[in-house]
Amino acid sequence: TTTDVNVFSDFSRRVRGPNGEVLEYQKLNSRPVFYNKGEESFIGLKYELFYQLHPQHELSLGGQVQLANKWKNDVWIEGDTSRFDLNGDGVFETGPVLVPEWRYQQKIGFAKEAKYYAYASDKFKFTTELALTFGLRYNYFTYPGVGNVSPRASLSYQLIPQISTLTLAAGRFAQTQPFPYFGDRRQLDYNKHLESMIADHLVLGFEHILDDGLKLSVETYYKRY
Repeated sequence: TTTDVNVFSDFSRRVRGPNGEVLEYQKLNSRPVFYNKGEESFIGLKYELFYQLHPQHELSLGGQVQLANKWKNDVWIEGDTSRFDLNGDGVFETGPVLVPEWRYQQKIGFAKEAKYYAYASDKFKFTTELALTFGLRYNYFTYPGVGNVSPRASLSYQLIPQISTLTLAAGRFAQTQPFPYFGDRRQLDYNKHLESMIADHLVLGFEHILDDGLKLSVETYYKRY
């Protein structure tokens, strides 16, 4: 993965009409306020096993190890001033506080950090048309030292065998934080052990085979992030 983000702050002059519309616009100057340039790549080994324990049970097992291959990040944030409303009453208790510019650079050598995951799921067929799948997934990232267990389940019903299927699924998904979030201005690892981002999903889906090699899929979902 390659990251190349550049953010600029533009200062402009606007002349507005009686209804707030912009009649005249002129950009006076522009200055950089943030950039993140990085390269992240992993070398992985993956294993998956599918086994039918019983005509009603289909077991899936798997895991993966990803070793850091090339991992280099350079983050810079411009200095700024801030005010703080400490008790949330809409009044700033502090005056302008100068936040100095900072830069965060890091290089991680080959296999110095790693990501791991393992999962297991079982698909139980109540009938030919109705099936329940339940599974667990575990993720671990060595850099922050954080791991997460993610449960998932789905209920599927074949309205027309092998043709139309209705599915209701729910699950938790964990994802590691973007790399710049781990940094701090003094490079003292204040933010190194951030918890992963968590999203809970509820999904209702419909699939219909229209023809050989042609499938219609419709999904609606709710996500709590």
